[in-house]
Formats: sequence, C-alpha cells, structure tokens
Amino acid sequence: MKVLGQWGIGKELDNKHFAKNQGMELLRRDKGPSLGHLVHYYGSEEHFFALGMLPECVRHGKPAFKLQHGMSHYNYMSDMTTHPYSESKMVMGSSQHLIGSNERRREFAQNYIHAMACISNLTLLQDHEGINNVYEVYPWSSCAKLVDVGGSTGHFMASVMKRPGCEHIQGFVMDLPAVIEEAEKRVNDLGLSSNRIAFIKQDIMKPFCSLDLHADTVTMKSFICGFADEDKVSALKNCKSLFRGSGRLLIIEVCSPNPGDLNHNIGLNGRQNGFWNIHMLSACGTSFPSLKEITDTIQEAGNKAGYKLNQIYNTFPGGYTIFELFTQ
Repeated sequence: MKVLGQWGIGKELDNKHFAKNQGMELLRRDKGPSLGHLVHYYGSEEHFFALGMLPECVRHGKPAFKLQHGMSHYNYMSDMTTHPYSESKMVMGSSQHLIGSNERRREFAQNYIHAMACISNLTLLQDHEGINNVYEVYPWSSCAKLVDVGGSTGHFMASVMKRPGCEHIQGFVMDLPAVIEEAEKRVNDLGLSSNRIAFIKQDIMKPFCSLDLHADTVTMKSFICGFADEDKVSALKNCKSLFRGSGRLLIIEVCSPNPGDLNHNIGLNGRQNGFWNIHMLSACGTSFPSLKEITDTIQEAGNKAGYKLNQIYNTFPGGYTIFELFTQ
C-alpha cells in the first residue's frame, strides 16, 4: 500500500493508515470496464508465466503465450473443447481456479472482454469534444446495414448508430457465443430500440454459412495483431459473405509510430508503446506494428481475400486508424 500510495493510488495517512482516492476509484471493477480490468488482465498469471518464454519467442518467432500454455491466446479463451489444457501445466497460483482449468479460462476471457472495452474507450475518446476521433473522421452516415465483427458488448456499434445523421443504420454485432450471451443481457444499456440492433453468435474463423445479412459495411477493430497471417486471410474471406456482392470493410487499428516518428510515442490517451510491444510479442509473437507495417499487412491479406485498400483515415496520436477496403 505504501508503494501504491507513492504512485498516487490511495493516500497514505498517519499511523500506517490509508485512504482511497480517485486513483483507486479508477481501478474498481464493479462499475463496468475500468483500468482495474486492464491491470488484472495484463498482470494475470497467464501472461506472467508466458513472459518466461520470451527468449524462446525471439529465437523461434512463436508467441510466448503458445509456448508456455500449448495453445494460442485466442484458443485459451474461446476453444476449450478442441484445445484442452495439459493437466501437467495446471497450477493454482493466486486465482480461485487452477490456471488452465475451464473455469479459469472463462474467467480470463471475461476479464479480457472488459479490459478490451476499457482500451476501446481510451482509443476512441468518444466523450471528449474537439478530439479528431473515429466518429469524426469517417462518414458513418453513409452506412445502412453495419456489421461489427468481434463487436463484444455492442457499445461501439451503439455509439455510431446514435451519431447525428445515423438514425437510419441497422446494426449487427457478431462475436463468440459466450460473448454475445453476455452482451444480450445488457442490451438495454446501449440506449437503442430493440429493432435497430441484433446480436449474432459466430466464430470469425469459421465460415458464415447461414448468414445472409446483405450488409454494405463491416467493421473489425484490433484484428490484425491478434491472428497469424493465414488466419487473417481466412477471416477476411469469411466476412465477404456478409455483403450483397460489393461492400466496404473497415479495419480499425491502433498503430505504433513509424521509425523516426518521435511525435507519436505517447498519444493523447497516454498509451505506452513499449509496454504494448512486449505484450504483443508475448501473446502473438510479434511487436506492435507501425502504421506502415499494418498498411502493408492489410494490403497483402486484403488482396488475397479479395479486397482493395481504398483510403486511410487517421485520428489523434495514440488513437485508432481506419483502413477502408472495398470488395473486388
């Protein structure tokens, strides 16, 4: 507590007593997605144990998380049936459930969802006037049927649909079954009429065989860094079935600075690129890509999947960048 107090988290009083302050309030996890979820997720034992494999990650180019746990970060959270965890690797740690147990994996996934929602708030800066964010730089009013793939709780979709001039948009939020079940419980929090938004249970890595949405626009946030190259192409191909024929795909990503760009090392949201690079190396086996690297990756994967990069929309330093692709 003394160390936390020196960092501004809590206030040290006389006689070894401490009082809460705004710093501690920001870490609360009982009032929706918060910095507390970020700390809990990034400081989880799953990630901590994986850091011990960073030397092997660098040598072999494989994610430290996969080397430590025997499966990808994505499969650890979402695929307990076909990717069982080795009992020999299970340990109690400080959590209630054994690391690698189904209960723990579900808990980890829930914490991940809330942590990513918090990151989304930091990189969107929706409620800050005068900030050139994703809502300001893109003509959302030109959308009619909008699908957010990996849309989690639906808050980003709802934020777009409540923009001036976007009252006509029909929204669809697609994510894993467990995520959608949780989102549907809180649909009233979105502030939309039930006939404007729908939720779809779908694994992005599996073909969307039964879907016939005839969407004109599909969005994917924080997608590029989390998947291997072949999986990127497969996911983008799957998304093509959501269109009536032609359509536009918006890949929304946070980029590290290009080499030599010293003005964007820390954005308006205080995001530290060095920390993110270490986490990405551990979870995905690669550093957090720069704008040029993400652009090259999107062009390559998009071409293989039948898309053409049309335009790039930049927001504030440290915020999202929107890559607009058209189907070919």
